[in-house]
Amino acid sequence: MERTKKRHFAGVMGSFWAAAVLLTFLSRSLYNYNLPVVTVTVPKPGVLTYQVEGSGELFYEEVKNWYCEVDGRIRQILAQTGDRVKKGQCLMRCQVPGQQELLEIRAGESGILTYIGVEEGMSVNSQQNLVLYSTAQESGIWVCTVSAPGEAYERLSGDCIPLLELAETGEFVEGEIDRLTLSGGAQEDCRIYIRVRSKEDLSGRRLQVTLRQDSGLYESMIPTCVLHKDSLGYYVLALEEDESVLGQGYVARRLAVDLEAQDEEYSAVTGIPGGYQVIAESTKDIWDGREVYFEGEDYRPGTGAE
Repeated sequence: MERTKKRHFAGVMGSFWAAAVLLTFLSRSLYNYNLPVVTVTVPKPGVLTYQVEGSGELFYEEVKNWYCEVDGRIRQILAQTGDRVKKGQCLMRCQVPGQQELLEIRAGESGILTYIGVEEGMSVNSQQNLVLYSTAQESGIWVCTVSAPGEAYERLSGDCIPLLELAETGEFVEGEIDRLTLSGGAQEDCRIYIRVRSKEDLSGRRLQVTLRQDSGLYESMIPTCVLHKDSLGYYVLALEEDESVLGQGYVARRLAVDLEAQDEEYSAVTGIPGGYQVIAESTKDIWDGREVYFEGEDYRPGTGAE
């Protein structure tokens, strides 16, 4: 009789514990079902790529302006832009007060006439600082200026090789950065001067410019999309183990980081301890301390394990 009672009690207790384990499992499963499901990423060493795109018009490299040195009225213009002129060639005639004969204005040097700054019938004055015409030398070198954000002045170097494409034809040409300058004002701009080598006449052609510059090696890189910022500064949400009555789980933990540099895809940061993984995506909104569901098996957050 006593043995029968003991066996009965053992059976009841066994059933109870089995039910408790099953209930815990089901409770945990149901609880996990309602949690945000997250994926993670591992900070890794890498380099950033800074890219600038822009366009500009190509001009002759060596251009000289010729200014008005007489007072009078332009009566005749005998040349047009694009003409090849010789030194001493008459380019225009000007009527000067007190003189019956028209004064001939001749080319100061041989070259390509790139600009005419007056029209027939226009009054001119030697005090106006007026450019009558401009000439250029055929050197096979063409120049183009591209504007970029001020940060490009620090991020780009003169040895960066540009990708240069003629807008009208899609043809690629060779060239290099001549120099970079920083303009002042309320919002600083970087001016990038490009030199292009070509035997073809490229004057007035539109040039599409793409510049890519790789940074030095950074120890910790994360996708830019996982980097957040609030009033306290930059931070990421990392995955951290959490023990509860329902067993092992995970929470999102706020980690303050310092931003070193970034491009459109990645950010270089400091402040993430080794072994931590950063939450990349979540099916619901998450915040510091929010419990989350993560299916990873080999990951041991906060332990230094890879």
